[in-house]
Amino acid sequence: MDIDTYADRIIRMKARHLVTTYSFTKDDLDDITQQLRLDLLERTDQFDPRRGTWEGFVTGVIDSRIASIIDHRRMQKRDPRREECSIHEPITDENGRTVELVATMPAGEHRPADRDMVIDLADALEQLPLRLQRLCARRKVTTVTQIAREFGVSRKTVYAWLKRVETVFRAKGLDEYL
Repeated sequence: MDIDTYADRIIRMKARHLVTTYSFTKDDLDDITQQLRLDLLERTDQFDPRRGTWEGFVTGVIDSRIASIIDHRRMQKRDPRREECSIHEPITDENGRTVELVATMPAGEHRPADRDMVIDLADALEQLPLRLQRLCARRKVTTVTQIAREFGVSRKTVYAWLKRVETVFRAKGLDEYL
């Protein structure tokens, strides 16, 4: 099913509203519009005329995706006011000594990047069906309940999918990243 005039109008209207309301720039407008269109296109096969109208379905899908975009934007680690620096940045500690920032972090909070681990995780994710790859991406930033709403399934189904992901990760020896 293609995006009709109604869906296109709602997408453009809601994307413009998002840009003017949630500190996105006008440069983000095309990206947001495309995200909304793509999400709707991916979910059109879930439309059931016995459960509601096309317009209601479109509005629900778009509103759900917008909520996810806003949640993602508001996450602390993506806060534009957050100052980023290297963990090796010299700072003054509580005793007035100059030390690297990493020396002030609690034990276990910093793990050096492990190239092999990154490769193993990417390999494990590639072996998953596209739906489970999307699930993993969404799980990084949102709740199981929100994922269930976005995918149009029950929370029980989301948990079953997460179990399948866990099985693949365990088979790859990636237990510690579950």
